[in-house]
Amino acid sequence: MRGHLHLAGDEPIDFEKLLFTTIADFGPKTRANILIHGDTWAEQASFGPSRANLAEVAAEDGPGIVAAGISFYAPSPMTLQLRLLREEFDLWPRVVFAIIDQTDIGDELNRYTDRAFDDAGRLIALDSRIAGAEAFDYGGWGLRTTNVFSDAPALVKLIRHLRFNIDDYRLGRGRHDMPTYGWEDIKAPLDGAVTPSELEIFDESLERYIAEVFVDPNVDRLFFVTHPHRNHRLPEADPAHYPVDVRDRVAAVVARSPFRERIVHIDFTADFAEIYGNRPARELFQADDPASHLTDAVHAAFYLPRLMRELD
Repeated sequence: MRGHLHLAGDEPIDFEKLLFTTIADFGPKTRANILIHGDTWAEQASFGPSRANLAEVAAEDGPGIVAAGISFYAPSPMTLQLRLLREEFDLWPRVVFAIIDQTDIGDELNRYTDRAFDDAGRLIALDSRIAGAEAFDYGGWGLRTTNVFSDAPALVKLIRHLRFNIDDYRLGRGRHDMPTYGWEDIKAPLDGAVTPSELEIFDESLERYIAEVFVDPNVDRLFFVTHPHRNHRLPEADPAHYPVDVRDRVAAVVARSPFRERIVHIDFTADFAEIYGNRPARELFQADDPASHLTDAVHAAFYLPRLMRELD
């Protein structure tokens, strides 16, 4: 789930906002129902100028728009989240923008390795309770917040709190003997420290996501969106240059997908000069951000408009 920044200060707690942001309601009479899906790059659409940009698109052209980005997401949790949005919230997008970040390779190989499947091979569960991810495990945080703000007597709240602590221990949250990972592990595949079999694991997660998208035959288009990080733009001779680019994985998976006729790959590397002109990296990416997120202004003025042009 998302963090507390999606909850307004004095308003009643709306945990729906910890899963997605409704820019414009989905409906049968809207021109298109659009889902913006992915990690922080997609979550950025829920705030500030990017949200305002999408609200203008919805007002002018009439599509329903839901932004469901969540930090550290990758194709595996996106697969489960999409099923949840459809089955539990009745959100059935006709158009999906799936933002596949460069860090998704490292997240799949480090964070989402414990996968559960049903007899048909369909992904049904993930366990990401490993040290290093705990700060972004908002499930326990949400339960505690609900408890604190409930009308239950103080003793009942205390008993619930103790039960949550017991669950943490039973599930292993916070244990020091659990696997850990950090930024160096996440970016290692981009540095080239990744095997062909590990890349196949990532490819399989993309294939499962595609299959989940097209469970609904009414989906018109799936747009995969890839964007280079700052280090991808460095000369190849530079030691800091990233030799591995997630765009190549996406392109290969799409090329062999049985749904390829309904998939479009929006590749910012191919269109970089056309979109950004000769603007230097320091004007595009957030300063001192190793994950190379775009500034809010650039995300709103260049990134999202590039996506929305695909609707024309």
